[in-house]
Amino acid sequence: MGYVIPPQAIETTRLSGLGRMAEYGKGERIFTKNQEQNFSAFVETGLVYLCAENEQYNRSILSFFRPGDWFSADMLLPIDHGVSYLIAKYPTRLLLFSPEEQARLRQLYPQDSEADRASLAHTYLLQQRTPRQRLMVFFREEARRQGSTQLHLPLPLADLADYLAVDRAAMTRELTRMKQSHLVVGQRRDWEVVER
Repeated sequence: MGYVIPPQAIETTRLSGLGRMAEYGKGERIFTKNQEQNFSAFVETGLVYLCAENEQYNRSILSFFRPGDWFSADMLLPIDHGVSYLIAKYPTRLLLFSPEEQARLRQLYPQDSEADRASLAHTYLLQQRTPRQRLMVFFREEARRQGSTQLHLPLPLADLADYLAVDRAAMTRELTRMKQSHLVVGQRRDWEVVER
């Protein structure tokens, strides 16, 4: 999916003169596929969605990037009848890198597989047939990433439904059933995986 540098290396990177800071407001597009520029970015604060829209303006969240994550413009899809874009969900601060600066970063820091793992985890998640299976895969992966069975969802439930490619009402019903079955407890964005 992309190159990842350790978060603790960002300050060193800034001191070495690599990258430039950019801030985006809530809902502001960071980059669309039809723009002719190439960059990579490290998320310092906020939340970034990688989205695609079809001709009917139906949006899909393909991926999301939180503080500590890395993404690049080459992740955008070439869609013939629609558009692919990166957008700030909340006010977001990024550290942007040119291709030359990213090459320098690769020399300074070893490759991390977290970005590749996230891509594969999302592919696996989408292969699940039911909303319950998709939710459980997502919750378990978040619990692993956050290092606890108690987790804070990185995105609102409405956006989570979009990311999971599940109808919002169906997902809400399934969350209620999962709580009744004692698989999870919680509400809104704070959950605990009871049965792993």
